[in-house]
Order: sequence, then structure tokens, then C-alpha cells
Amino acid sequence: MPEERRAVSVNFAKMQQIFLSAVERHRPENWETYLDQACAGDDELRNHVKLLLTTHVETGNARRRSPYAGPNQRLSGCGCWPGSRLSGKLQS
Repeated sequence: MPEERRAVSVNFAKMQQIFLSAVERHRPENWETYLDQACAGDDELRNHVKLLLTTHVETGNARRRSPYAGPNQRLSGCGCWPGSRLSGKLQS
């Protein structure tokens, strides 16, 4: 008999907003404190965001950014500001 899966009740837009804020505005060592505040007791939301953050670090994406890209610091490598959109043609 197939295993029954539990429906996910997380607000994906909120999960994305919390994840991006953690990555762009907080140092990894402060993510736990930030998640406590941002998820405000929603353990399921917190667990999903924490999984995304863990995967982000494990896949090396966290190393591609500066250790902390605060709102007034440019991201290393691209010279752009956090939250800015990049435009132009991709070159192969």
C-alpha cells in the first residue's frame, strides 16, 4: 500500500521572503535568532526555511556571496547591491 503524504500548509511566498531576508540581510550565525523572530512560533514554516538555508550552504551558494551583504554593501564579484535586478544578455 502506498505511503500517504501529509499536505504542506506553509505559505510559500512568506517562506521565500524569510529565506531571502536571511540570506541577504543576516549573517549565517544569526539565522537561528532571525528564524525565531520571523517565523513567530510557526514550527512548520521555520523547519522549511531552515531546510532551504541548510541546502543553500551545503550546495556552496552561500560562499558565492560576501560573508555578509548588508543593505549598504555591494555583493562581491558582481558589484551589484542586494535586491537589485541584473539586466542584459547572457553570454555563453
